[in-house]
Amino acid sequence: MADLSSTWRLGAAVLLVAVLRVAYTFWRAAPLRRGVLEAADSALAAFVLVFVVIRPCIVQSFVIPSASMQPTLREADRLLVNKFIYRLTPPRRGDIIVFKAPARARPLPGREDYIKRVIALPGETVQVRSYREVLIDGCPLREPYLEPHRAADYDFGPYQVPPGTVFVMGDNRRMSQDSHIWLALPQRRIVGQAMLVFWPAPRLGMLGHGQGLPAPANGG
Repeated sequence: MADLSSTWRLGAAVLLVAVLRVAYTFWRAAPLRRGVLEAADSALAAFVLVFVVIRPCIVQSFVIPSASMQPTLREADRLLVNKFIYRLTPPRRGDIIVFKAPARARPLPGREDYIKRVIALPGETVQVRSYREVLIDGCPLREPYLEPHRAADYDFGPYQVPPGTVFVMGDNRRMSQDSHIWLALPQRRIVGQAMLVFWPAPRLGMLGHGQGLPAPANGG
């Protein structure tokens, strides 16, 4: 799901810096030489900031490959993912996360990264009952982001989420390969939290997370 066009942008940036450096040697006039050098240094600094600091450590773009998160996310939506946040705080219920697919998921070639929503946290017991309703520690979970025709068409659990893991599900429950199939996700496999949709332009906007997700009915 990673945006493969970033590889081409990286190559273009390196080529640009190289061309500017070579061109410098062919100009002898001092003012022009100084201007070219400054431009090359600025380009190099921007390259380092974006590709060496920001992209690997802080944010990264991803493309949605499937319908498993509809209606929240659509196929071909492009996202920015915060790769730093879980170094500061643990995942919360309702977070939309990108992660490396566990071995049991048997990902398709080129789809090693998945995106799902955190439903249950370590130590909680999750259950899908009556082919629709999700229970957390026996209490119904209110999920305003779901559409009735995309609700689960299966029963699951009860299942207690082990320490160091989270239980994730797609918003399109009937078309999602998620924890109800391969069980809890180790937190070490989480890449980051999906922050916003930046393309296509009409869908530009921030994504709701735990703070906008009602807790189980008992307030837990």
